[in-house]
Amino acid sequence: MKVVASSLFVTAAAHSCNGSDDPVVAAAVCYHGSAGALGLTENVDVKIADFANGAGHIDVNGGGIQSFTCTNKAMTKSGQDITSDLSDCVPSQITISSLKYCSSDDTITVTVKDKAIPIPIHATLSKVDCASTQESAMDSMWNSWSSEHATNGAGNREAFEANVQKIIEINREADGFNVAVNKFADMTSEEFSQLKGYKQPESRDAPTLGLFKYSGAALPDSVDWTTKGAVTGVKNQGQCGSCWAFSTVGSLEGRAQIAKGGKVVSMSEQQFVDCDTKEDQGCQGGLMDNAFDYAKGVDICTEDSYSYKGSGGSCQASACTAALKKGEVTGHVDVDATEEAMAEAVSQGPVSVAIEADTIFQFYHGGVMGAICGAKLDHGVLVVGYGEDSGKKYWKVKNSWGASWGEQGFVRMKKGKGGKGECGILTGPPSFPQIGGSVAV
Repeated sequence: MKVVASSLFVTAAAHSCNGSDDPVVAAAVCYHGSAGALGLTENVDVKIADFANGAGHIDVNGGGIQSFTCTNKAMTKSGQDITSDLSDCVPSQITISSLKYCSSDDTITVTVKDKAIPIPIHATLSKVDCASTQESAMDSMWNSWSSEHATNGAGNREAFEANVQKIIEINREADGFNVAVNKFADMTSEEFSQLKGYKQPESRDAPTLGLFKYSGAALPDSVDWTTKGAVTGVKNQGQCGSCWAFSTVGSLEGRAQIAKGGKVVSMSEQQFVDCDTKEDQGCQGGLMDNAFDYAKGVDICTEDSYSYKGSGGSCQASACTAALKKGEVTGHVDVDATEEAMAEAVSQGPVSVAIEADTIFQFYHGGVMGAICGAKLDHGVLVVGYGEDSGKKYWKVKNSWGASWGEQGFVRMKKGKGGKGECGILTGPPSFPQIGGSVAV
């Protein structure tokens, strides 16, 4: 592999330099720096062992995202560009696109493309003592994560390191989406499972208003209820397994706005956690259909008057302000497990769904996610639209893990997969409430 300058990466580099003089190398000189994206860091070390008359020998080492060691490689320099054949020491997962020496500030800029990161990363290496010990890339990642997310120095370093490796491996195999080091990066899969809360019932006892089937009507190419005033801002269930309540409330909020007009009103998840206890179990999990059944017989509180606290408690609904009066919710409709029925239902309003939110969801960052998760349903979410991006059809899904997760709190999941749908999205079955004169079967 030849390392040469590339205008594609030069224009994207954060570091700019005008100096193109040769380095002064009386003895070996060393440079160290790091860069990355998605919370991943690659350390790069360059050692110029000798240099004279435009040629010499160089060591190039990397660690963090991908470890590699290139020792005593012949190099030449023209202007700022350093050229060296590293084909026998750089792994196939990465490409070093350029090495540039800047004489005005005595730095080396290295452009690296790794399959674990969707963009080239540009590391500016500063001169260091060759005998000094530099912070490892893993230490850098951990320290950066801890400063943002850990409380009082707490955090599971062992789980974090294992998850970083998972993230790297997933990104190298992913097609059209990526995962990242996020606020859940120090959680084991067992700990993360507590942040869901959907309980798959042995049987469905909640009465329905029927089954919504595809009518055969022409459907719009895309739908996004977030742009139509029917979706509230992304919320955060915290450490409580109350996803089912957030999915339920999202459907109620959206379908009520569509049926009644006006501004969408944020409704209370805490009411369902505290008060819907006949079948559902608060922070220990529940089912959207049971919650819709509960909603038929009570006033539904506003978020402002019955705010979320992330834990269960005694029911306080009698003192709240009603967003929906008792009887306005007349029941719920299940959606036939086909892509067409789902699309038609979503074209009429948000739809509550259950999915398998496995490891991919734990670290999801962006893009259209497809072909990795199964259909063991464990998490309730809200489909708020669908569309297509660069030939990839997707469902737009609102989650309840805060706006710092995913695409500002949303995930785009592959649409058109058929069968059970991506992550079982068609099999809950999907359902939505009927509000007064809203769309029925």
